[in-house]
Amino acid sequence: MRIRFLEKCCSHAEFITACRTGSEAWRLPAPSFDKLRMTSTRISTLLLFLLAVTLSSCKKEGVGGDASIRGYVQVRQYNSTFTQFIAEYPGRDVYVYLVFDNNIGYDKRIKTDYNGNFEFRYLYKGDYKVYVYSRDSTLQDLSGIVPVVKEVAITERKEIFDLDTLPIFQ
Repeated sequence: MRIRFLEKCCSHAEFITACRTGSEAWRLPAPSFDKLRMTSTRISTLLLFLLAVTLSSCKKEGVGGDASIRGYVQVRQYNSTFTQFIAEYPGRDVYVYLVFDNNIGYDKRIKTDYNGNFEFRYLYKGDYKVYVYSRDSTLQDLSGIVPVVKEVAITERKEIFDLDTLPIFQ
């Protein structure tokens, strides 16, 4: 019995007819190993892409988005008992902290520029807390330092939230 390979020019109807006559045995050519390897590589690439898209869409708060929070730190300088005002000036090189959602501790920290400005960029939509440390003007805290906290809700993808001024005492 002679074995012939099914060629691309043979239609489905011709194949069925030839198989029914039984005069010749027909079989499809076996796929090559290279084609199988290419197919498995494509499937693996597709699965990795879908995994990456799924993981990136699950992100809530944090770095990686298109939104920003910006603000200004202003220093108000008083004497040690806070009875006499001395000066007011931009908070240069002051650390500003960002907390994502309800995390414990800060998630990102930056310093203000020479004009007291700061900006947290590339944020996703979500709830954030921005804080900076100040001297305690009430003189009630034993450490003498208290946080000045502002809560921020970013609701738009490319939103730029302006905190205005964060006043601190020195």
